[in-house]
Amino acid sequence: LDFGDFAASADLEDENVFGGNIDLEPEQRWISELIYERRFLGDGIVSIGLRHDEIVDAIDVIPLDDGLSAVGNIGDGTLDQLALNILVPMDWAGFTGGRLGFRNTWNHTEVTDPTTGEVRPISNVRGSQATFTIAQDITSWKLQWGGAYIPLLGQTSFDPDQRFAWRGHDYFEFWAEYKPTPTLSIRAQVNLWDEFDQERIAYGDRVTRPIAYIETREIDPRTFYQIRLRKTF
Repeated sequence: LDFGDFAASADLEDENVFGGNIDLEPEQRWISELIYERRFLGDGIVSIGLRHDEIVDAIDVIPLDDGLSAVGNIGDGTLDQLALNILVPMDWAGFTGGRLGFRNTWNHTEVTDPTTGEVRPISNVRGSQATFTIAQDITSWKLQWGGAYIPLLGQTSFDPDQRFAWRGHDYFEFWAEYKPTPTLSIRAQVNLWDEFDQERIAYGDRVTRPIAYIETREIDPRTFYQIRLRKTF
C-alpha cells in the first residue's frame, strides 16, 4: 500500500481533489502461470509466458460524496497476460559479441467501474509495450554499448469525473559503458522521444456522464543526456 492513498490531496493541473481512504485494503491475487523457455546458440533464449490473475479487492479510484474521489477497492477483477522474450546472439553473422532482442508483454484486464457499473480495463495497466534491443560487448576495449527502440507506449487511467491517457511514439535509448578496471565504470546515455501526447476527457456529471470537454496536449518531449561514474570498493 502507498501511504499517499490514505491522505487527501489535490491535483490543481487537472482540477481533481482526492479524499483519503482509511478503509483501503491491500488487493489479493491468485496467480496461475505457465512459462516455456528454450536456449540456443549459447546465450540465445526464447521465453513465452502465459499468466492469469484473479484479483480480489482491486485498487483503483472510487467516487465519494460531494464530488470527491479517492483511491479505494473497487471489487474483483482479472488480468490475462502473454509475455514474450527473444534474445539472439549474432556472432554467427560476424557481429562479434552482439545481441539482438525483442520483448513484449500483452495485458488484458477487466474490472467493474464503480461509477458506471460497466466492465473496463484497470487503470494504468499498459496493454502492450514492444521493445527492440541491440547490444554488443567489445572485450578488447573493455566497452559495452547498446540501444532500445519502443514504437508505441502509453496508458490510461479512469476516474469518476474524467479519463486521462498519455501516448508516446518512437522512443529511442542509446548507451555506452566503459569499464577500465573491475571496480570502475563510466556510462553515457541518451533518451529520445519523437512524440508525446496527452488526452483528458472530462464528464459533466457522474450519473449520465455527458462529455463536458476534451483536452489534448501535444508535448515536445525533452532529450535526456546522462553520464554516470560508478566506483565499487
